[in-house]
Amino acid sequence: MSETYQSKRERWQRTLESLPEGLREHVSLRNVEVVAALTPLAQERLAEAIQAGLKRLPRAAEQLRINPGTSVADLLNPPAHFVAQPPQPPSDFPGHIQQQLADLIQGCFPDMPRISAEALANSEVMDAARSQMLKRIASTGINVVVLGVSVAVFLLAFIALNALGAAQRPPTISVLSATRDLNIGDVIAPSDLAVKTVFQDDNANLYIPGEEASGVVGGVVAQPIFSGQPIFRSAILAQAAEGTRLSAVLAQYPGYSLFPLPLDATNLVAPDAEAFLPGDLIGVTMVITSRPQQMATPTAMPEVILQPGYGVQPTATPAPQEIEQADALSRALPPLAKDLFPMGVRVIAVQGLPKQTDSNNTNNADSSFNMQDQKQMLILLIPNESREVLSLALQQGDRLVVSLMARGDETPTAGFTYWDFEDLFKADREKVVHGGQ
Repeated sequence: MSETYQSKRERWQRTLESLPEGLREHVSLRNVEVVAALTPLAQERLAEAIQAGLKRLPRAAEQLRINPGTSVADLLNPPAHFVAQPPQPPSDFPGHIQQQLADLIQGCFPDMPRISAEALANSEVMDAARSQMLKRIASTGINVVVLGVSVAVFLLAFIALNALGAAQRPPTISVLSATRDLNIGDVIAPSDLAVKTVFQDDNANLYIPGEEASGVVGGVVAQPIFSGQPIFRSAILAQAAEGTRLSAVLAQYPGYSLFPLPLDATNLVAPDAEAFLPGDLIGVTMVITSRPQQMATPTAMPEVILQPGYGVQPTATPAPQEIEQADALSRALPPLAKDLFPMGVRVIAVQGLPKQTDSNNTNNADSSFNMQDQKQMLILLIPNESREVLSLALQQGDRLVVSLMARGDETPTAGFTYWDFEDLFKADREKVVHGGQ
């Protein structure tokens, strides 16, 4: 394959860099091959002549090629009998031929820069086209068809090579990046996001695609993000980060918390952990058998002595409904049961479940880490004001019963005490006894 002009220049540049330091800055690219062909002694003599004020380097290089032992004085003042190398015949391709060829290339490809068209016209690959142009000019003129075919064939090959190079580049994807430095706790605004193109590598799944910008706006920064850096899903609390960070769900529920409910608590009654799935609605019922005793100091009550003639005012008898309400309030003592979340709470995640392993895979057999050793717990989405209630229930409740629900109730429950159970028992018994008669 013929050497292109660009590769020739690169070869000349490499040759120039291999010359001694005293010659590099004084030798042009067109003379570098002549100087590089000299012996080391001749190159040293040429460097001395340059330091002494040599002006005509090509002639001196020719002298040293013929006689490497030529003195510096003879290089500065060549003897009269010295015959330089006969002048080179003029180029077979005058400058105007190359200019016309460059014009034709630009005519076929208007977007190509002028310097690229001239370099292409001057390359050895276009020797055939230049020769053909010169022959046509000498005889009948420019044969545009033949020249166009030659140029088209070369350019098609050039385009094919470029396409092959582009096909070998890795694919790219569009991801979201930060337009400024984002600190922990910052709320992401639309102006904080930009779309940039990156190569698709092993970390591509960690980035957020550009089309998911709506799922990022309004989120909260969980890790520092620098300007221009692609945004990782694990670095934000937003809808787009769900599946990579458990707390990302809180971006949609700003007034809620994720509460861990341990299923192995001694006072907890619940189905097996495998019975729960994320998204289930559950209820938590607290049972208290006894009330904690208050620390109190007994105080002696003074004896009341009524004086003679002291008038006693009669008191009104309360209505039956008031008596019933007062009686119900006075019996609101343990033992009792109370639903803490009548509306129900959502299960966000179930932790501690054993992973499903392939029985044919022996790699997991020797593993010392067992998921069954982890505590099994439900991650619940509860209102912020209910964290204290549920925490106290775990500590003081004699029983916590976890129930699966289809839907909850919008109104709170009155609870259920032991005396309510007695009333219910008496009412049912009376109904059965009288019904039997």
